[in-house]
Amino acid sequence: MTYENQLLHIIYKKGKNNLLELIDYLKKEKILYNKIFSERPTLNDVFLELTGKDLRD
Repeated sequence: MTYENQLLHIIYKKGKNNLLELIDYLKKEKILYNKIFSERPTLNDVFLELTGKDLRD
């Protein structure tokens, strides 16, 4: 979890259907929010997670 420029970035490693868990966590921690965005990881994200290195062209 990182927080920068009024943006909280959370990465879930469990896969799909974790929005309710995230909302429960935000409520429990009393973290106010306006919008929630969700996006699938890119190939580079997955490669970086597995190897610790960025993809090279």
